[in-house]
Amino acid sequence: MLLTSDARALAAARRPAWFRFVPGVVLLVAAAVLGGLHATFDLVPLCTDAEPCAPAPFGAVAVGLAFAAPFAALASTRVAAGLACGFLATDIVGQLTAPQPQEQAVWLWLLDAGYAALALIVALAAGTRRPGRVEAAWTARAEHRTPPGTRPGVRRHGFGWRLAAVALFVVAAGIAAVALAAQAGAQAQQESARRVAGEVTGHPDEFTVQVRLATGDVARIEVVDVRSHPVGARRTVLVDDEGLRQLAAEPYDATGWLALAVIAAGVGVALLTPAREPGAAMRALFTREQPASRVYVRPAADRVAIYAADARPGEPAVLEMDLETTAEDDDHDPTDDHDENNDQQEADEDDQDDDEDDQDDDEDDEDDEVAMTAVRPAVLYGVPAPGHWCAVEVDGRVLVPRSPVRVPALAPAFTTPPPDGTPIEVVPLNVAMPRPETLPLRPEEVAALRPEDRDTDPDLIRTHRRGPLTVYGFVLVAPLSLWGTRQWLPDWPVPVWVLVAAAAVALTCYGGWRVYLRPALSWNGAGISAVGVAGAGLLTWNGVDAVELDTDGSVHVRSGDGGFLVTAHQGGPLARLLHHGERSGTQLVAALRLAQRRAREREEAGERDVTTLPPPPAVSRAPVVLWCLGLAEIVAYAWLLSSM
Repeated sequence: MLLTSDARALAAARRPAWFRFVPGVVLLVAAAVLGGLHATFDLVPLCTDAEPCAPAPFGAVAVGLAFAAPFAALASTRVAAGLACGFLATDIVGQLTAPQPQEQAVWLWLLDAGYAALALIVALAAGTRRPGRVEAAWTARAEHRTPPGTRPGVRRHGFGWRLAAVALFVVAAGIAAVALAAQAGAQAQQESARRVAGEVTGHPDEFTVQVRLATGDVARIEVVDVRSHPVGARRTVLVDDEGLRQLAAEPYDATGWLALAVIAAGVGVALLTPAREPGAAMRALFTREQPASRVYVRPAADRVAIYAADARPGEPAVLEMDLETTAEDDDHDPTDDHDENNDQQEADEDDQDDDEDDQDDDEDDEDDEVAMTAVRPAVLYGVPAPGHWCAVEVDGRVLVPRSPVRVPALAPAFTTPPPDGTPIEVVPLNVAMPRPETLPLRPEEVAALRPEDRDTDPDLIRTHRRGPLTVYGFVLVAPLSLWGTRQWLPDWPVPVWVLVAAAAVALTCYGGWRVYLRPALSWNGAGISAVGVAGAGLLTWNGVDAVELDTDGSVHVRSGDGGFLVTAHQGGPLARLLHHGERSGTQLVAALRLAQRRAREREEAGERDVTTLPPPPAVSRAPVVLWCLGLAEIVAYAWLLSSM
């Protein structure tokens, strides 16, 4: 069976959503650094009339492959690794087949190989589907079975990805066709042009030479690098009556556009991977043995809410899944299910079918008409964690997924399943929403608390305060916003930039202290004493309406007068390592709810209770490290802003 503790552990162990951007960002930074080093240290080919340069399609393709890999990694790290290896191979072939081979520095070759190796490592680290320790342990304990049969007529998944891939292929083909056509036209024009002697008379910029022709005309011609054409050098210029002015040593090269074509094509190939994954996952789901867990579900026409086998009335669903709709489903709506023996109810529903069909369009626009049936026992096939594909068997039917399971956004609270033979009621989605904060903590939630938070002594005072590490990071990062506005600011003298940097750093230091270090909580069996972002106060447990946790880790203690707000880390291995000894947001909320429930239980039992609220926690002073960090930042940011 799927227990609530298992569902929470599996959900907490999954990779965060931002993790899928990490491979692309890593490769993009590496590609940018590699491109900058090549642009700076690559040897410039010496183009002369005797040994003219030629178009470099291999170079353009290599650049395209190098910069296609980071964007492709957002969809498929395997394709990104292939593109990076293709970059290395193309770069080698281009160097070997160039009309004027240039010896590239060994360390640049090593960097090229390192980029390909980095892409392979990223693909191995981020692209593997090996289960984590929590998932592997749960899967080993679970019973394994194959779902009973497949469903016909399931639509093909990944249409949007395939459509985007085809669009990119069309764009790539169009760019390549235009580039090659332009190159062919320019080649023909150059072959028919007149060859006129000229002398280089100047370098307007690093990519333009000024040439005086034998006819007396002066032309400005773009080149790869002016260092190949020193002032006074004699060069042959290709001239025609249509305005062509091109050095014979550097023929026109339109193959650079192939880099864009390669980027578009590479990303298109990568998009085919997420297009194939749903189909492969569906085939594996119905052809291989899967973990089978007893759960409870609330089916609807297009989705199903999944509850743990040990769910208590009032608790939320642990997962939700969108369902495929087929021709069979059109004739079998879960919200119309009822007991087969209730013939009169069946007849009444048949009489109302025509009226309901006429009202379908109106019901689609009304959220309160969308409904789920009552809770029913079911079997869940697959790993019950967000991002995995699962199927549900309920009442002898297999509900086929349309997408992976996810954390439910909107589903009624769990209720006790109706006895067999009871007509199944329809529950609107906008009623009976779960309020887990009103329920007692589960044993595993209590076990996850600190020993002092589990202690039943009502006189014991507990305290929560954030450590300084968070504010250090905030102070380091926040002033970087100055760089975005630097281009609109005048070039002030250094003392002015020191004042600007000092004001920005002082503001961030004060804001970080105010938001992260100042707020603190103390509580015992009588209530809470709090120092918030602004102000302080006392609350008895009877005056606390709710203790809620936001997704960013903020904990709200709500009361009739507003309440308090404190921050806590969001949990996870990295957060626990960086914030060792601090409570996570989940732990803080659980500790406060446990203390409040125990206070109410003592009050109901007439036991002796604490009459004195805990003293308010002392306001934390800014640590010395924060002041030192601020002073160092003022100097660093002032220097950076003045030198930009």
